[in-house]
Amino acid sequence: MTDYRALCAELTDALNNLHALVWGECPRLLDEDRGGSGFLDLEIEETLTTARAALTQPEPVAPTDMADALTAPTLMERAMAGDAIAAKQFLYEANFTDEHGQWLPQYQPISETTND
Repeated sequence: MTDYRALCAELTDALNNLHALVWGECPRLLDEDRGGSGFLDLEIEETLTTARAALTQPEPVAPTDMADALTAPTLMERAMAGDAIAAKQFLYEANFTDEHGQWLPQYQPISETTND
């Protein structure tokens, strides 16, 4: 895999060196008063400034790393770990109980639904 940060640093250094060389050896190429391109000089300066700023930023986190870091336990995992509130919420969302925590008729124990 290519190290884009190192590549950006190398390209920034190369552009910086080329820019300095042109100003040292043939400054009229970048001097609009002498027939050169002042716009190109400004564009190079802006590019170098942007590249240097980008190189000082922290490394971005890979999306898969962020997804792993943001994965929260499910209600069922929390319920299995002993969280009573999560267990009640899981049973309600799975349609085993009503909003008051009472078993729905089809899930009530047989002893509660039979008529003696």
